[in-house]
Formats: sequence, C-alpha cells, structure tokens
Amino acid sequence: ALAAEPYPVSVESNVAVKMRDGVVLRADIYRPRQDGRFPVLLQRTPYGKRGEADFGRTAAADGFVVVVQDTRGRYASEGEWDPFLHESDDGDDTVEWAGTLPYSNGKGGMFGGSYVGATQMLAAIAHPPHLAGICPVVTASNYHDGWTYQGGVFEQWFSESWTSGLAQDTLNRLAVRHTNASQGVWELPLTGYPLFNVGRLGSASDLTASLAPYFLDWL
Repeated sequence: ALAAEPYPVSVESNVAVKMRDGVVLRADIYRPRQDGRFPVLLQRTPYGKRGEADFGRTAAADGFVVVVQDTRGRYASEGEWDPFLHESDDGDDTVEWAGTLPYSNGKGGMFGGSYVGATQMLAAIAHPPHLAGICPVVTASNYHDGWTYQGGVFEQWFSESWTSGLAQDTLNRLAVRHTNASQGVWELPLTGYPLFNVGRLGSASDLTASLAPYFLDWL
C-alpha cells in the first residue's frame, strides 16, 4: 500500500554492483528514508541513469525502492558496450543483488521502453528468483523482425542512427581514458602538444570498427 503521507527520500549515487565476471556496474538508488522493507523497481539503461531521477524520487516517496543502473560499458559503468550480449547475465545478477538489499521486501519489477524493454526480457529468461514482473514497452522480442532488421532485412536508417547515438558515449569514454597532460611534457615544438591522446582511433573511415563493431556484426 502507498504511504498516507509521502516518505522522505534518500538517494545513493553510483552504487557499485559487481557482476559474475568481476565487472562493476553503477546504479543510483532512490528509497524511502525510514525503516521498513519495500518493493523494488529496477531499470537498466544504456542511455544514462540520471534521466530517471524525477521518477525515482516520486516513486520512493510513494513507498518503492527505485534502482536505475547504467548497463555494461555505458556512462558510469565499467566494461565494454556490446548491445544485447551481456544483458541476460547482467540483468540476472542485478535483480538478485537488488532483491537482497536490506530495505528490499524481496520482490522486484523492471520497467521501461525500447532497449530498456530488451534488458527486461533478457533478464527474465534467466529466471532470477527475486523478479516478480516486467513491463517492457515499445520494444521487440525478435531482433530479426522489429529491430535492427525488418522481416530479416537490414533496417539501414534505424541501425545507422541508433549506432551513431550509442557511439557518442563510447567516444566520450575513450577521450577521458586517453587524456593525460603529462604525456605532452616532452613534446616539441610546443605547438604540437597532444591535447587528447586518442591516436589509435585512426581515420574517419575506421571509426565504425573502433567505436561500434557491433554495427559491422549486424551487417
């Protein structure tokens, strides 16, 4: 039952969740700031977990624990991004972790649309015991019909535009990883100072293979 009065809300940011292979994913947790055990609402997204902050606070005030996680290789989470590949195992691990939090009542549901719907179905097929239900919307259950392909035919516009959007975070992460001012200390002339050490990206024609090899897999 919902609280008669809104609960005060507690927010924990970038909480570490270790996967079975040791990769650490990061989640934000919104929960009622009082004693008790509450149902969990989980979202696993490649689009940045901060986008659910308003919902998280609202639902926590109504008596839910809301966990929003950056999927593997996205934003604050470790690992390499490869669409669909790790979502079943990672989803299973995350559901079970969330279900055993000290303020969880042991029952969790997942929610969200598009790729976030896929993270739900791929978690559900692993049958995590603490998963009570899922609510996927505007998504597909067969990626050869309704996603990167339509009726088995490559969906060029969608696949290219989606890949370009996804690859932006990959590029941002790479730039951060290879930015090191000390690498320019011995560079002469000074006009050659290497501000960003991302030379391994290569030419523009190589960027797809460097930043989004999964696109070439789809082809």
